[in-house]
This record gives sequence, C-alpha cells and structure tokens, in this order.
Amino acid sequence: MEKILNIRLLLVFILSIILNFEKTDASTQNLDLVQSKLFDLSSSRNFHDWLIHPYFEKEVFLKRSLFIFSRSPSFLDFYNQLRTGDYTKITNAISNTIGTPNILNYKLETSFTKRPFHHSFSYSSSQFLFINPDTPILVDSLMNQTLAGKISKRFFFNRSGLLIIPQIIYGIRKSMNKSFSISDLLLEQPDQKLSNTKWKFFSEMNLLLDLNLKFFNVTLDLKSFPLINRDYAYWNLVSGIKTKRLRAPFKSSYFSSLDFFINSSPISAGNHDKKKTVRYGTNLYLNKYLNFNLFFLESNKIGFIFAYKNKNLSISLHSYEKTYLNEYSLKKRGIDFNYKF
Repeated sequence: MEKILNIRLLLVFILSIILNFEKTDASTQNLDLVQSKLFDLSSSRNFHDWLIHPYFEKEVFLKRSLFIFSRSPSFLDFYNQLRTGDYTKITNAISNTIGTPNILNYKLETSFTKRPFHHSFSYSSSQFLFINPDTPILVDSLMNQTLAGKISKRFFFNRSGLLIIPQIIYGIRKSMNKSFSISDLLLEQPDQKLSNTKWKFFSEMNLLLDLNLKFFNVTLDLKSFPLINRDYAYWNLVSGIKTKRLRAPFKSSYFSSLDFFINSSPISAGNHDKKKTVRYGTNLYLNKYLNFNLFFLESNKIGFIFAYKNKNLSISLHSYEKTYLNEYSLKKRGIDFNYKF
C-alpha cells in the first residue's frame, strides 16, 4: 500500500513539472550566472549542492539546523561607505571599487520529518553591488530576502539503484533591482532589510535523480524550476558524474581516499554562456573526520572547502573565485555550519 502511495506521489511531482514547463514570461528578467546564485540559495539542499555538485545525504532526512555565511572580502566596507550619505566617502568608495563585484549571502534553516514528507523552513538573504566601468557613475544593486518552506519525499528503487528526490519550495520573497547614482545615494542608500519593498509569494520545484552504478554515480538535478515566479529566470538542469571513493593510488600520510566529479548545466534559464557552468574537482578524505575539497569553476577559477564532520556536527570553511559578465573577478569566502539533533 505504501509503495503504491509513493508511486502516486512521484507521478504528481512529475506531472507538475510537465504542466508548468512553459516559455519564460516576457516580463521575467534573465540573470547572469553570478546573480542567479543569489536566488537559488533558498531552494538548495546545502552549501555543497548550491556551489559545486548535486548532493544528497545518505542518512534519511535527519533533523538539522543549518547556517551558511559567504561574502566578498570588501563587501561590508563598501556597503557601509555607501550608507554614510557623505559625498566624499561615497565618491572615494565608488572610485576604489569600479569593476569589483561585491556579494554577501547567508541562510538559516531548520528541518524535521513528519511522514510521509520531510519539511524544512529557512530564511535567506543575498546582496549584490557592482559598478560597471562602462557606467562608473552608477552603483548596480540586486538584493533579496526570502522566507521559504520545502516539502521533500525520497523514492529509492533498489533493483536499479535509482534515487529520486522531488522537492516543492514555497514562500515569500522581496527583492530590489536598482541602480543608484551618486546624487541618489546622498538621499537614499541601498537597504539590506528592503524595508520599503513588498513581499511576493513564489513557488519552485527541485527534482534530483541519482543513479548508483558500480564505479560512479550519474546525477540529473533540476533546480529552482518556477511554478509561481515571474520576476527572475534562474532555474537550471545540472548533469554530472561522481566516482565512488577510491583508495589513494600511492601510500600517503596526507589522505586515505579520494573521489572525482564533473558536472555542467546544458539547459538553464538566465543570460550566460553554458560553458561557464562546467565544474570539476576532487574530494580528499584526510581521515575519518576531515576532508579537503579542491574544485574548479568556469574551467580555471579555483576554490576549496576544508571540512570537519562527525556524527552530529559538520563545519567547513570555503574560498572560491568566479567571474561576472565574463571578465570581472569575484572572490568569496565564508563558512557553513550543520548541526544534527
């Protein structure tokens, strides 16, 4: 009986995708690859999934509390200067930051399981500030705050080794997409709280398919597909391969095993070169608790995650680099914290 119910639930999820698979509304704004990450943070399962490779926990939806914080090194200083309303400080800050994308992201999430579904609730916020050298008198800003809930169900077909995790995201979001001139900034400054912006309801879908083969896993992951969302286009389909954990090919005192992965988004919304979505790297398992993830974004931009994980706690530090508009370097550092209770 439970198996029949699970199949019916899965069919409902898939049918929802088919019925909603339509062309992007003409009024929907296409986002750059960097900007897209501001919005799909709310629907991502964890930091690793958001930045690098589709990921699912082997444990069946354990209760958890999740915290993610990531920013460009100069973001807070630049933002605070813009908020002063002082002409000299604002002009100096702008002249020193031309061509440097500045981003801040954070997310708080908690989750629980109440059969037959897994539920989670989160608050996330993202801010983007950039001065294009072509228009050096304007500060471009894109900000959002999101309160979201997620409903997930795990389907595993033992004979084929296929895991399917559909997920419905729903919630409210407020966002601001605005350019400020120096004269504007003397009267009105970018507001992270978006105090004067109205909340809008939105709904999205994720669908993860993971095929467990002998030597590697093949993954397809449809992320942030819009069910009710006509403001921004940022959904994407990630396809990738990850090897099983391999023993070190030589005797090493630094790590015991490793795996490799590669993925890309051949189909996606937004306004960016699909070649920029290629990501690949390796995870080095140093011991039972420590691992070091070395990866590359956009073919040559390097990043790493250094993580500690035990039965109930995981914490990691990360640093990576991307490009905005194909030429402007974006560097980010941060931390993510996951406690299971």
